Amino acid sequence: MTFSSSPPTNAGLAASASRGPHFIVLVAILLCSYAIALETTVVTAAIPTVIKGFGGLSDLSWVFSAYLIAQVVTMPVFGSASDRRGRVKVYVVAAALFFAGTLACGLAQDMTSLVLFRALQGVGAGGLITVGTAALNDIIPQDKRGRYQALVSAVWGLAAISGPIVGSLIMELLDWRFIFWINLPVVVASTVLLCLFYRGRPVIEDGQKPAVLPSLGLCAALLSIMVALVHNKALTPLQWGLCTAGAAIGALLLWVSQRSGAAGVFPKDLMHTRVVPLASASAFLCGAIAMGMTVYIPSFAATVLRADTLVISTTVAVLTFSWTLSSIGLGMLMKSRHYRSLAVAASGVVVAGAAGLCGVVAWSQGTWPLLLVSGLLGIGLGGCSVVFSVSLQSMVADRIRGSATSAFYLSRMLGQSIGVALCGGLLANSETAAAEVLQSQFLTMFSLLAVVAVLQLILALRMPAVNELAGGPAKASVEPPEPPPSSSKRFA
Repeated sequence: MTFSSSPPTNAGLAASASRGPHFIVLVAILLCSYAIALETTVVTAAIPTVIKGFGGLSDLSWVFSAYLIAQVVTMPVFGSASDRRGRVKVYVVAAALFFAGTLACGLAQDMTSLVLFRALQGVGAGGLITVGTAALNDIIPQDKRGRYQALVSAVWGLAAISGPIVGSLIMELLDWRFIFWINLPVVVASTVLLCLFYRGRPVIEDGQKPAVLPSLGLCAALLSIMVALVHNKALTPLQWGLCTAGAAIGALLLWVSQRSGAAGVFPKDLMHTRVVPLASASAFLCGAIAMGMTVYIPSFAATVLRADTLVISTTVAVLTFSWTLSSIGLGMLMKSRHYRSLAVAASGVVVAGAAGLCGVVAWSQGTWPLLLVSGLLGIGLGGCSVVFSVSLQSMVADRIRGSATSAFYLSRMLGQSIGVALCGGLLANSETAAAEVLQSQFLTMFSLLAVVAVLQLILALRMPAVNELAGGPAKASVEPPEPPPSSSKRFA
């Protein structure tokens, strides 16, 4: 059906959402988020059986990294496609790919096929994360987005904790293949609920052809970067060259697509919205800090403090729980305005936690101070995650929300990968180093992350003081223009 009225504003969609079945859409997104997050952690329980049956120990890391890399590579394509073709259509495509990959993983007969099917599964997961988040924020009123995003963060935290437990139970009671198949009904239920109850933004057809070549080029560039980062503890000059070449190709293709008249991978005015580059840069820095702390705080406890397994596990649990609780608490308190104060507060806690960690490392203060600073870091990083995510979703026009969401998640995952690679480079010879040398290396690494935390605080200080789309000075620059006379639109 076509009609000529102008696109509804954020307020209009929010008002209609408040009367619609958005709670069911929330349930659908939460189910899907749990399934995607669970696939990252539950697989660890099946690894011993997979190695025994398939062999290929040298390829084991690809079972995990193929899933991650495929997510990162395809996020921009799915986000842009959902803006142009409709959330439901693209969500169904992503769900079908995830379903096919998940089913095929359980049917794999060797390590090579398992890795390939995990990549297919990751392609679908990248689309589900991006489109699902954008769809949820299409229909949620701005003053409630914080609490809904907090619930999504809580689900990811729950999956991180419950994944190994669920995997162990499946291995005890069923075959290892059910590690994957357990998520099939969850994905089907999520997709059906979204198709039945989502009533979001209309699709505006502008007659532009999709930018196939720039999209493929960007995917190839991201793939080269991610492979170089994920599979090398310390980057050699050749790998740095690969990363640089991949980034250059991606930037060139984006520039060409932006300069041409055809539709690009990202909308031309995406980065003209002030919050998008700020939130994306923050996601990149927070991703680097979070992965550096999550991976190497336990390593410091084990190698320098000589802590036992219980203490190491407790450190990870404190970081995870504080992150989740902070996301929930701050999300519940968020309103549609005054994002800057919350972002500055959360970023300040990250700086305090990073500085405290440097003190713990410098003076080897023991496990209790380490647990304290881990909690501070979790509180700050969890708060930054929800504040910047919600501010991004609330301060961009509906027609570019999918692209903005994909840029945010892409930046965060790239930050995670680069952060781990750089930190690993600083500890390249840690296996044979003396305790004093290790302590010095950890101090250098955590000091670098503290500097990154200060940069994150500077970004928070540059955030808009109020929601510009809801009524700030930049309203005119982010509201969607009237569609051209030749265009048509429909709900999808």
